[in-house]
Amino acid sequence: MEVLFFLIPLSVALAAGFTIACLGSIRDGQFDDMESPRWRVLFDRNEKRPESTAVKPAATGLEMRMKPQRSEPL
Repeated sequence: MEVLFFLIPLSVALAAGFTIACLGSIRDGQFDDMESPRWRVLFDRNEKRPESTAVKPAATGLEMRMKPQRSEPL
């Protein structure tokens, strides 16, 4: 029974910590862009993407973030 006096405050503190972490990540904008991450894994940053004639999705900024970066030789 005495262990409940330890476990209940511990669980409340843990829940408060997770709530603060979640609210902090929401405030920082981590969950604002839900489109790009699922498309980002499909493209390799080093290879050039072929231009498609298919209808492009609405402007999500994905094209700007997915441009291949040039690697300059040292």
